[in-house]
Amino acid sequence: MIAGLYIGKKDYQAAQSHPFWKNFLLWLDSKIDDYTFYQRLNCQTLEEPYRGYCLYLKAFLNPSQTVAGIPPEYLKSLKVRKVFLSLLSGRSVDPKEVERYINNPQWGTDLEYLYTYYLINWGDYRKALRYIKDLYRKDRKKAVELARLLVALRPDLAPELLTDISDPLVWEVYLKELYNRGQYATVLRYAPNLLLYRLAGYSAYLLGDYQKSALYLKRVKEKTETDERILLDSLLRLKRWREFSSQLQKVRDRFPELYREFLGWYYYYKGDWGKAAALLEEPLYRAVAYFNLGAYQKVLAILKNDNTPTARILKAKARLALGDFQGAVRELEGLNTPEALYLQGIALFARGDYRGAAQKFEKLLRLAGNRYPDALLRLADSYYNLGDYGRAKRLYLRFIRLFPKDKDISDAYLGLVNLYLATGDISLADYVYRIVERYPHLVGEEVKLRLAQAFAQNGQTAKAVKLLKELSLSKDPYIRGEALLILAKLEPQRAEEYLKEVISLGLPQLQSRAVINLAYLYLQRGEKEKAKRLLDKYADRVTDVDKLVDLYIRLGEFKKLYYLLQELIAVDNSYTKVAFEVAQKYHRPEFYRLALYSLDPKIAATSSYRLELLALQRNDLKDALKYALILKVRKLKYEPI
Repeated sequence: MIAGLYIGKKDYQAAQSHPFWKNFLLWLDSKIDDYTFYQRLNCQTLEEPYRGYCLYLKAFLNPSQTVAGIPPEYLKSLKVRKVFLSLLSGRSVDPKEVERYINNPQWGTDLEYLYTYYLINWGDYRKALRYIKDLYRKDRKKAVELARLLVALRPDLAPELLTDISDPLVWEVYLKELYNRGQYATVLRYAPNLLLYRLAGYSAYLLGDYQKSALYLKRVKEKTETDERILLDSLLRLKRWREFSSQLQKVRDRFPELYREFLGWYYYYKGDWGKAAALLEEPLYRAVAYFNLGAYQKVLAILKNDNTPTARILKAKARLALGDFQGAVRELEGLNTPEALYLQGIALFARGDYRGAAQKFEKLLRLAGNRYPDALLRLADSYYNLGDYGRAKRLYLRFIRLFPKDKDISDAYLGLVNLYLATGDISLADYVYRIVERYPHLVGEEVKLRLAQAFAQNGQTAKAVKLLKELSLSKDPYIRGEALLILAKLEPQRAEEYLKEVISLGLPQLQSRAVINLAYLYLQRGEKEKAKRLLDKYADRVTDVDKLVDLYIRLGEFKKLYYLLQELIAVDNSYTKVAFEVAQKYHRPEFYRLALYSLDPKIAATSSYRLELLALQRNDLKDALKYALILKVRKLKYEPI
């Protein structure tokens, strides 16, 4: 009895007087476990009231065993104990009984905590919500723990819960659940105020707000690799190069692979395709870099085994660039996305399959509406090439009406000019001419030039000259030169002036035509010396060698003609016929020597025979024999020679 009075002071010496007290103290201090203590309990050796307390402990430690003789004051405690055990094990309980005990402050908050946890597990969220609010007034820590669990399971109850329990820990769970459910805008509204910068940054990134993503992720302390990746990507998309470079240097040693990857992305965004291709690991984007470098075979090699739609489209573009139009069509088989249909149409058009191209473009326009203006224009081009001029006209006019400021608007007007040339429909030319007069900056100079050519071809000289005079002042040397060449034909009195100006522009493709035209002009005037001086200066610029041959013949420049034909025959044997004809017509035997190289046995044999006769006339038997032997050695069996 006396020893029991000392237990509260944990007096081990006093407790030695009876095994119960000794074991009781060891149990209280967790020096023996429940099972050992239970096994050592011998209540019959104790006096009251400790015998009753001992029996209570036995029943408490082993609720499944019926213990007789327990004092009535302990029975309620044991009932509560059974409720606790039921709640902990997840067994069903009588709500009325539990709620009666909860309202008794004798049992503290543990019972209310466990019962609320039990309600959450059994899905009675509304009742759990009420108990959490009540528990929050008694034990905030326990209430917050349960509130976090409830919010994780039922985020829709969070607004109601947070009005009473606005705890940062609960908010964090709530916002994470919203994030996992894709409600990024709501997360972004609340997360920054709660200093949840990582959540705010990720949400902003997924919403495409890279400005806010960068702002919040820069505030995150001890960034993970994912944090750094999203921050770098945001800065990259914003093209904030100075901040990007600074952040990139920070990850260089911590995350070397991330550094290498984003250095590659930096070069990719900057258009430095060579460095991007060397650094990027992602095959698709590495292939894009090689595509922009013009390494189309490399693109095909990298994406050889990648049959995703994006990869197939890129491979089709590479094949188009290589001129493999059939291969491009094959890559796109089965794909019906707008871009795939467009590329199929382009490939078929390039192959000359205008009907197939038209079908693809029409399907694309039905699918994508006005989002692919270029498809409408190429559809018009397809029908033009098919000779369906009526449909082509309607499509060109539709394009002009729908997309008056499109970058390819000049192509539509050019199409109308070509239709005018094909059909003689004067209304088309007048329509384009009115556009040119009213809106001179709307159409390109190429359209004006083509329109002027059409007017000149159809005898509308005044309109042609007016356009050409404007174009002769163009800053584009090609347009200017073409305009001057046509003006030289339309205004012969100023032809020399125009042609000299074209020559001075220095463009080889135009210079050649101007030199030829000016040389013929001098010949018409009888100014052979001017023509000779002109050719002496510019003959090496002339690409139309047939015209140059003709000019040398007309000017009697046989020596220059001889050397010219000698060069031409080295690459094209057909010019031996020209040499043969010059020799016959102008009695120039040296040209027979060039004609000897002809692959035509008639020309070669006749040339050899003529040279033999000329040698005999000179009494040069050795030379005559040489030409006679040529027939034998080369087996030129052309009769009667």
